Amino acid sequence: RADHEIMKKVLLALLSIALAIVNFQLVGKIMEDEDTMEKCNAQDYEGLVQFEPLLGGSFICIVTNFFYQLRLVPEGFFAWSAIMTVTFPASVFFVVESFRPGAKGLIKHVVIVMVLAQILAVSVAVPLLWNPFYWLGGRGTTIFFTKAHSFYVILSCTYVSILTVLFFVLEKGSYPWAVTTGILAGPLIVVPYIIQMFLPTRSTPSDQKTISSSFKFIKQAYRVSMIPSFVMWMVAVLSLIFTYGTEPSDIWGALWGNTNNFCRMINVDTLVWFLAYLMVIFSENPMDALVAFVAAPFVGPGVAIGYTHVKQLETEVKQALEKKD
Repeated sequence: RADHEIMKKVLLALLSIALAIVNFQLVGKIMEDEDTMEKCNAQDYEGLVQFEPLLGGSFICIVTNFFYQLRLVPEGFFAWSAIMTVTFPASVFFVVESFRPGAKGLIKHVVIVMVLAQILAVSVAVPLLWNPFYWLGGRGTTIFFTKAHSFYVILSCTYVSILTVLFFVLEKGSYPWAVTTGILAGPLIVVPYIIQMFLPTRSTPSDQKTISSSFKFIKQAYRVSMIPSFVMWMVAVLSLIFTYGTEPSDIWGALWGNTNNFCRMINVDTLVWFLAYLMVIFSENPMDALVAFVAAPFVGPGVAIGYTHVKQLETEVKQALEKKD
């Protein structure tokens, strides 16, 4: 039984790494005709939109101009909203795993993964680095989650929500929009993960009382994160339908065939991040992963994953409390 579990985790880790590599190559193929990176690195700004260099130099030039493409087409709203629906519940997932007593490496120091995600894309960094560490020894023991952790998640979701609203409300190409985009897509977006490093920690497995209170605060954090996730998904889907109708060919054109390269890249990011997240759920209970996969189109990928994670934690908590009785 133990050997079987080890083999399963090794196989999942290899599949996750393969997913990241294939995604990295696909994104490179999608963006190979874009000259934005060359222009920004050469400081040739002709034809590019303005950016705030103090937020990250040529890197901010690149992301600001890439993100400008999201504002040029209606489906850009869907593309960004979709990836945000995964981001909100994922932030809770990362905090839960990061603060388990005994968590190691990239599971404990998730800020490293998020910094690398700025360079590689989150859909590469998570399946390439975080997932394998989760399965191969990085995961801690019991849950440990306090009111401070819950409050942190609420502030993080609020921070990103406000930036997202400003990104779509402000006049595209304007200086306020450029600053907002530079914060949303640049190095400063990892600030919440840096703040996370100063939250309360625990070095020994949680006692019965702590496990119960931790689960209560985790559910609270997930509820808060899943509200904007669900709302954004519903608005994004409805906006796509109202703009392009319900014909599958028209929807496919908006998501892939007729849209710009950056929208394609973001859509790939969303799908791969969801699959990477789903693999973690699958490793604990395959049926939960199936439920999340089926529910995702209706409630959004983030809500589907968040709900199944809460159900898995509920089972974990019950088993932990029974052992302590």
